[in-house]
Amino acid sequence: MGIYKMNSSDAYPKLCPTCQGNSMREYWEPPKPPMPNPAEFKIMASFECSDDKDTWIAVKVNYPGCTNYEGNKILVFQGLSLETIKSVTMLDPHFSDKKGYLSPVARFKPTEHGWQLAMEFCMMMTAD
Repeated sequence: MGIYKMNSSDAYPKLCPTCQGNSMREYWEPPKPPMPNPAEFKIMASFECSDDKDTWIAVKVNYPGCTNYEGNKILVFQGLSLETIKSVTMLDPHFSDKKGYLSPVARFKPTEHGWQLAMEFCMMMTAD
């Protein structure tokens, strides 16, 4: 177990929400990693599969301000081309039902294994 030195920009101690009775013990809550900024992204790689019915594309995207997995995300979209994805000014990796919003249909862990799974998923969706 490591030792973490808090500095002034870190989260501050809070009263323990689960302590019973009149205990005023404090606990430290680590800062939450920044969420990906949908306006700041770079497409690192893509893999596209099509058949006569549909197109599936997996993209590796990096969000520079995001700290988990070094800001890397693996997203899968249905019915879009790479040109369409590259043309948007905002690409949010979260799922959404909003109209006019590019929402992925699947996400995979941003590792080499996750990338392999995303490509296999696209191939499976276009296989007869």
